[in-house]
Amino acid sequence: MKKRNSGFTLVEIMVVVAVVGMLMAGLFKLISATGENTKKARTVARLQRIQNALAGFYAENGTYPPVQQFCSPNPYKVESRHDGKSDWNDVSELTAANANRAAGAQSVAFFYPNVKGLNEMCVVAMGKPSVNASAEANRTHQKSEDVAWDNCRIFKFGLLSYLVPRVEMMGGEDLVAASSGGSWGDGTPEANFFKTTQWGKNNVGTIRSVHEREQHQCARWMPHLEGCISGVGTILGENVRDTENDRNGTIHLTVIDGEYVLQYITLKDGWGNEFYYYSAPPYQSYRLWSAGPDGTTFPPWITMETLKKKKGDRDAKLASHWIEDDIVRFDR
Repeated sequence: MKKRNSGFTLVEIMVVVAVVGMLMAGLFKLISATGENTKKARTVARLQRIQNALAGFYAENGTYPPVQQFCSPNPYKVESRHDGKSDWNDVSELTAANANRAAGAQSVAFFYPNVKGLNEMCVVAMGKPSVNASAEANRTHQKSEDVAWDNCRIFKFGLLSYLVPRVEMMGGEDLVAASSGGSWGDGTPEANFFKTTQWGKNNVGTIRSVHEREQHQCARWMPHLEGCISGVGTILGENVRDTENDRNGTIHLTVIDGEYVLQYITLKDGWGNEFYYYSAPPYQSYRLWSAGPDGTTFPPWITMETLKKKKGDRDAKLASHWIEDDIVRFDR
């Protein structure tokens, strides 16, 4: 009588391997879907929180944040810089990067010199010009021409700059005390800092009055921004830190004759990409959105019909694909 082999045959082993592979693939897909759902849920929750803050801003001011454009809103233009100035040149090809740039023409981020935290870093740690030196360069340069964001990047008043207390973020009490005749010291800028074109165009009143107004208004909606802001911790007693994007934002920029450091804060979605904001004069409505999982979007002020008519089917299909997964909030 033949002895039966009790081992697995090659076919049986292959079947087991195939089944295990299918189970693992299904498990990975499930984990991936769960992760995406978590990011989407986080994005939707943050959009709602920001929308609540914008409602508070409207109730106080009668408009939504009047964010200026910081770059060309045309996705068929690219930037080239010469002698500190920007030129926008026409291009024929539509790219995702250029579409995203145009869609973000009204920035969400707030760029600013934190005079308490960064002045020492500029002068001592980096050997760069101080905040005062940069401000003086701006003020001197303005004698010959009006200085805008393209030429002298001291500030970038994006959406978030309307929702947080600007003076508080820059050094608050020290700035107010100094503007009232106190000692400016090494950690605060001279008074001319607040005579730059960018500050004057975007802030009405004295430093003290701006500070007091912001303290009053922002405290009303700051709780809505809990856990939403990337690049900062606590504002007006509220923990607004975005723990998913928990890192300080700093950037080196050239100002006329040297470099200096800015700090910036922003609002990001569940995928770690900056939100988008669009509001046109008289700022009675807005569109707030995330580019979704693929991180690509398209300027909402250009309709697909217009794009197809002017640029053809290819570009219209590309743009339609980019906005398919966008997550949008409106207020009309």
